[in-house]
Amino acid sequence: MVLQDTYVLIREYAEREIRITDVKRFEVLQMPPMSTEINRESAGKSNRNNAEKESLYGRVFNADLIQLVEIYDIIGDQLFRNNVRLGISEMMGVDRAICETLEKEPEHFWYKNNGITILIQSSEINPTTFETFLLGRIIPEKQPTFSVINGAQTITASARYFFEMEFKLKDSVDISVKERLKKKLEDSKKAQVLVRVIHIPEFDKFTSRNMTTEISVALNRQKPVKMEDIAFTTPFVEKLVVYLERGMREGKADFWLVRRGDRSFKDKQMELISFVRARKASMGEPGEARSQDANTLLKVQVDHEGNYFFQQKDIFVEEWMEANENQEEEVFKRFYGAVWFADRLAQRYEQLKKQFKEENFDILTVIRNGKWYFTATLVQLLNDFSSCKNGDGSIIPDFSKFHGALEDIEENLSKGILCFAKILVHIALKRSYGKLDSNFFKKSECYHDLIQNLQQVWELDKSAQIENFEGKDMEEVRLTELFREFISLFNKNELDRKGLLESGIKGDYIKLGIDQITIDSIVDAMEKTVGYILKQYPQVSNSLTGSIAKWLTDDENIVKQKDGYFRGTPREIRVRGAVYWLGTSSNTTVKVHQMQRLCNLANVNRNEIIWYQESAGRQVFSW
Repeated sequence: MVLQDTYVLIREYAEREIRITDVKRFEVLQMPPMSTEINRESAGKSNRNNAEKESLYGRVFNADLIQLVEIYDIIGDQLFRNNVRLGISEMMGVDRAICETLEKEPEHFWYKNNGITILIQSSEINPTTFETFLLGRIIPEKQPTFSVINGAQTITASARYFFEMEFKLKDSVDISVKERLKKKLEDSKKAQVLVRVIHIPEFDKFTSRNMTTEISVALNRQKPVKMEDIAFTTPFVEKLVVYLERGMREGKADFWLVRRGDRSFKDKQMELISFVRARKASMGEPGEARSQDANTLLKVQVDHEGNYFFQQKDIFVEEWMEANENQEEEVFKRFYGAVWFADRLAQRYEQLKKQFKEENFDILTVIRNGKWYFTATLVQLLNDFSSCKNGDGSIIPDFSKFHGALEDIEENLSKGILCFAKILVHIALKRSYGKLDSNFFKKSECYHDLIQNLQQVWELDKSAQIENFEGKDMEEVRLTELFREFISLFNKNELDRKGLLESGIKGDYIKLGIDQITIDSIVDAMEKTVGYILKQYPQVSNSLTGSIAKWLTDDENIVKQKDGYFRGTPREIRVRGAVYWLGTSSNTTVKVHQMQRLCNLANVNRNEIIWYQESAGRQVFSW
């Protein structure tokens, strides 16, 4: 087995000051203050009234490279939060060259490296004091006020080198080898790097953010920077990233939104371009999701006040920027509630399409090219064709109650892809949409026809009306039958009802392992489920910290405070002589997210837990 990458990131840190030490004061070069727009490309002229308050202050000095690595070990990737190039491999052997220089000639590192640029955003300037340089104070749950905006690759590659050297040293049993490695490590730690510190006074968050983006983009333009890198620095995406990161920590979000090439999160991550394609498809534009390139989908413009905004307002909706923290969840679900499912479905489609060996060339053409058409259609079906009025009066999909899960449809997915291909061939060829080739799927006209017909059949079946086929063309009858077959493959409520009848259980119930248990309420379901997990997966009891401890704890002092989820009547759970308290003062949605978080922490086996609520007519939670 070959280990490709090693990351050691300490994400939870105590409050402390971060300093660069051993700075030679007489070598520090202080640049004169400067007030200007570094890199803004704008059709209009900036109307800033307080230019004198936006002065940049810069200092340049030499520092030990190991100090930057140690800061990275403390803070993790938050150190690079304003770096548009985080984690991007340049395919130029740069990482290898960095490691070779550290190993063979660390004294030459300063001459062979472009250096590190650190940007500080704060209301005060922290001058060099004696032989230390204060970058700022880090506080748990808050982003640092400083960021490495150029040199992330230098720091991460060096961190990997030092970590591997220390591991070899610790693992070595041969005394002579150990001494040689120790000497090499000590020499490597003498490597110096040029450090440039830029200070932006934080008088106004929009001004500071724009100037930060300008400097970061400008400093990284000596290497290719894609539109996705620039788009990731916009206020819209920044707000989205913060929301999703908070949601993942609290067990409320499904995924992390990450920069291009970022591999910090092994699971549940999505790059920005994948996010916007999934959004395009879920909102009913599969042709554009397929055909539009990243520069078009992510095109950023600058208004006369210097603020960045996206041109495609249907992807990056204005309601998101207008939403306060209490409104964010509602707005996100309404517009982006199906994005994670759509992206996962599209990826799974790519894997499954390779297995089809259809003799019918048209059907095979649809299977090979219809990923986004299929994704867009299935999203609408699983969303029960829910819609709402947009600000301009138009009707748009509403994903506030979307509950699709890839695991629930996996069994019938291959059958569904084939059935869908037959449907699309019927519509495309019988209704004169032109030649059925790869270009066909770059437009969405046929999709709108397809979705309208599918919804008609779905509504007809839902109302239990009997359709009159008298006088209808047999091809149209066949098409209706195909629509019904497609609906039945993914009709989750029908599958739930069938399973309920077969089990002989009526009312609300939960499935825990092989046992099905009748419940009185969702609170009852949560209590029994948590007890089951603590009993079957005892190792999870060591992970009841952080956000989990806000609703599940073995610390009675937390419960006695009667705050948050414990403000009502907590449930007491006894397992193997230990006592746990469960806070239940939350709605069903929050409880479901909490269960997802707990199941993930405990590594609960898939298909082991189900909550069925008869009044909702569906599974409320499944794992």
